[in-house]
Amino acid sequence: MTVATMNAFILALAVASVTLTKANTTIGLGPSPFGPPTPPWRENFETPNPARFTSKNGLQHCEPWPHCVEMVDSMMEHNADLGGGRKGLQVNTSSDVCTGCTKPGDLCYDSANKTCAPYASKYLISTHPYTFGDYEVSMRTGHLADGTAAVGTRTCFTPGFSMEHNDYDPLHNEIALCFDGANATQAKFLYCYNQTLHTTIFDLGFDSSAALHTYKVTWRSDSITWYVEGKVAHKDVGVAGKTIPWEQLTMTVGLLKPTGPNPAKSSSLLVEYVSYSPGAAEDYLGEGSAVAVSDVVV
Repeated sequence: MTVATMNAFILALAVASVTLTKANTTIGLGPSPFGPPTPPWRENFETPNPARFTSKNGLQHCEPWPHCVEMVDSMMEHNADLGGGRKGLQVNTSSDVCTGCTKPGDLCYDSANKTCAPYASKYLISTHPYTFGDYEVSMRTGHLADGTAAVGTRTCFTPGFSMEHNDYDPLHNEIALCFDGANATQAKFLYCYNQTLHTTIFDLGFDSSAALHTYKVTWRSDSITWYVEGKVAHKDVGVAGKTIPWEQLTMTVGLLKPTGPNPAKSSSLLVEYVSYSPGAAEDYLGEGSAVAVSDVVV
């Protein structure tokens, strides 16, 4: 799956369960022998870290997919002041920077579609793939300059999506934690395999856009457990290599996207840190995989 095709998955977040292809598609091929797991790490976003995360040269707008437009780099700031003495990553999304573009060479102009892109945004993807383990993020979801929830936006932290398998490939796997600005007191726990998206909506009991909060996803070969502020919120249990994602996945951090009939013109997302620690040794062993994978690296 390319970075571009990831958006097809994101656009379906409001759907509880979506089947994209024929019912007789084969489900899974068995867990892959990944080799040695990645050592644990924590990223505080003090400076850009290309060994861990990749950002594009300039801002990219890619809608409609797969057309992408190079934009300015100012929409993402490392070591930003997050309030309360805390620092981290600030991601800004804006339509204002795209005002007035009319011709090739103008900021935000999409030559492929001969139009001006409606907004600019930026996010990070991991330089290397990851697999079973614990993924934690401290973040404040999309909000406006006055601190209120950014209605007309979608915020996501994605522990992983399969780069090499698009949404119409039975091997496409994805795990994501998302928030709709119109319902900032709810979280959506999502995972995808065999071209089917599974969604659980969870009431947080707080406004995710008002302050930093901690979320964690523990991905194992036969389950995904979702945590909010250190407490178990939900658990999905399945069959290893068949009904729980099993591919090596690429992480996405800082995804803030205007969406809906009235998309927000300007909003911000704050990420204090992201951390990863590998799962249990037995999760990395498997028989009969039809997928050739390389060892996971730092």
